[in-house]
Amino acid sequence: MLKSLGYDPVGAGSGPEAYQFFEKTPTAFDLVVTSQVMHGMSGAELVRKLRTVRADVPVLMTVAYADDISPDDAKALGVGELIHKPIVMAQFADAIRKTLDARKPAPPPASAPPAAAPQATPPGVT
Repeated sequence: MLKSLGYDPVGAGSGPEAYQFFEKTPTAFDLVVTSQVMHGMSGAELVRKLRTVRADVPVLMTVAYADDISPDDAKALGVGELIHKPIVMAQFADAIRKTLDARKPAPPPASAPPAAAPQATPPGVT
């Protein structure tokens, strides 16, 4: 599904495996999409662990049932969007775009120090 939207996804078979991939190269991920219900750990547990490695990583979470996780709990974890299954492609694409667009921009690079002011020429020197 993500490939058809133009993304280059990395798949994992469980929460612990997803965490291992992320921990090795956290800056390689622009977005994490997880399910709340997975083998080995919940989506909420995964998000908490991801945040210890990279606090600013955007996250989308899929849920099958309304009581899997509350919107307030997901928001408290920093989940950008909750996506209810079955996933509708247009809604998924929109949620990804909103989450990526909501990222805090990186701080601007440090500017170069100002150029030194020209020194006055001493009298008699040309």
